[in-house]
Amino acid sequence: MSNGMSGNSDSEALWFDAKLVGEMLQLSTQLHQVPHDPVECKQQLLEGMARLIGADYGLCAIAPHGDFSEPVLVLSMMSLRGRSSKAKVFYRRPSPGITQGLLQCLAPGAGPAANRYRKAVHSLPRQIVSKISLDGNGTKAAIVLARRAKRPGFSNLDRTVVEVFHSQMRWIYKIDLPMASKEVLSLSARPRQTLQYLLAGYSEKQAAAALNLSTNTVHHYVKHLYRHFGVSSRSELLSRWVRE
Repeated sequence: MSNGMSGNSDSEALWFDAKLVGEMLQLSTQLHQVPHDPVECKQQLLEGMARLIGADYGLCAIAPHGDFSEPVLVLSMMSLRGRSSKAKVFYRRPSPGITQGLLQCLAPGAGPAANRYRKAVHSLPRQIVSKISLDGNGTKAAIVLARRAKRPGFSNLDRTVVEVFHSQMRWIYKIDLPMASKEVLSLSARPRQTLQYLLAGYSEKQAAAALNLSTNTVHHYVKHLYRHFGVSSRSELLSRWVRE
């Protein structure tokens, strides 16, 4: 029987576990309630997991061939400070600065920007990397969560939380799988983003609002997609990714 005085008492450990499980379930429920916005889902995934384990930075990416040393799709990146969050959303190949530094955790290599980042943020054990397989074609998704250099490192519990939670989030990447195909990767950023929202069920008007573009501009991108894929209608375009 615990005397209630020790910081390592069984009762306190069980209480902490229950609290943590509750927070994970709450985050899972929140993610399922997010509208089918492929960008917003990844942003909330990163922000929620960062708050669970006390991370300052996060990145979510997909490697079409499972090799993160090749160009990858950066789905979302965020920097969390206290209760506020500033999120930068990408759907392109790696860019310099913190994005490149976080990607360095996935595919270690040399580079001035990565070295500067490593000195400031990326130093073991202040980063957690979780990779999961998405399909039978070798496509993988990964998240990186990191802390600033002056903060303490992550615990084994933190790492377990990330691995377990991320492994249950495969469904959140379903909408991104078509984006990893060669024919989609050959598109420039805006048409690719437009296609992403069309596949999520958005109308041209809704996609324009999500991308902060005019409806005419999005319609232009849709016509570009028709020409790129050799189709003449939205139904033909979307049917390319329908699975029986």
